[in-house]
Amino acid sequence: MSLYVLLAFALLVSVLIGGLLGRLWQQREARDVQEKWRERERLLDRRNATASRHEVLRRRSRPRGLSPMDRRRAGIPGRRERSGRA
Repeated sequence: MSLYVLLAFALLVSVLIGGLLGRLWQQREARDVQEKWRERERLLDRRNATASRHEVLRRRSRPRGLSPMDRRRAGIPGRRERSGRA
């Protein structure tokens, strides 16, 4: 086989694997969001609520920040630029 054919095949396989992993990532995130909402609903629907609505809505996992590309589009300085170090 030619080297170019092998490189093209490797590129095709890596794109397919990347697409599959992207789908799995999206499904995992959707499942995590659903579980989080179920937990919030469960806490709020209890007869003796263990937490107030404000406390439940305040309970969040680590907030997701903007990606570096989104920061660049919005004109927000990156981590390096904010700290003053280059």
